[in-house]
Amino acid sequence: MEKSKDLVEIKGKAVVTDSLTVAENFGKRHDHVLEKIQNIMRDDEGGLLNFRESSYTNSQNKQQKKYIMDRRSFSILCMSFTGKKALKWKNRFYDAFEAMEKALIQMSVQGQSDSWIAQRQAGKLIRREQTDTIQEFVEYATAQGSTQAHRYYCNITKMENQALFLLEQKFKNLRDILDLNQLGLIRTADSIVKKALKDGMGDAIHYKDIYRLAKIRVETLAEIHGKTFIPASQIGTHTAAMIEA
Repeated sequence: MEKSKDLVEIKGKAVVTDSLTVAENFGKRHDHVLEKIQNIMRDDEGGLLNFRESSYTNSQNKQQKKYIMDRRSFSILCMSFTGKKALKWKNRFYDAFEAMEKALIQMSVQGQSDSWIAQRQAGKLIRREQTDTIQEFVEYATAQGSTQAHRYYCNITKMENQALFLLEQKFKNLRDILDLNQLGLIRTADSIVKKALKDGMGDAIHYKDIYRLAKIRVETLAEIHGKTFIPASQIGTHTAAMIEA
């Protein structure tokens, strides 16, 4: 079975997923998912849903059918999927749809189209790698006696934001409103933190000193590039676009 790297993607001006990705992540047989989609399509007399037939190449190098779908169609498809695993993946797909739809809005606001989305997606990959390293660091700190190590997820993000930006207000999803250069800067900071944590744990340094090492390296980055002021107005057009969408 073909493996899909991302849960959702942008095609044209729409955020979509496909039946193969759904089957893989929900642990369903793809032929069963296809059958369910076809049943839904037969019942959709008003044509409100959007399932578009496409294809993929399987491991035997044969062309196989799959369906591409938008968020509404995905929601109807997975409505009957139940259990803890299904709930977990519903939430992950919904988050992925929401994040990518915001990226589309930001794309139009920034006027930087493909380059902004590419930078945002690259940043997400680094962010996931950093999060995995923070998980290792949390376990490392806990083993050294920390009782509040779980807070490093939030503390590291806050540390990076405070080092790199001057924020006029609190932003719920700061990275969704950053411009291209700001995204590049925060992506670099994520990489720096990841390496600092890896270096510190590799040298068996005390967890508090490792955090200080990461903080110093990020602050050095900020000194080189200077802090960026992010006014409340930076989210203004973005918010308006969301309301209109």
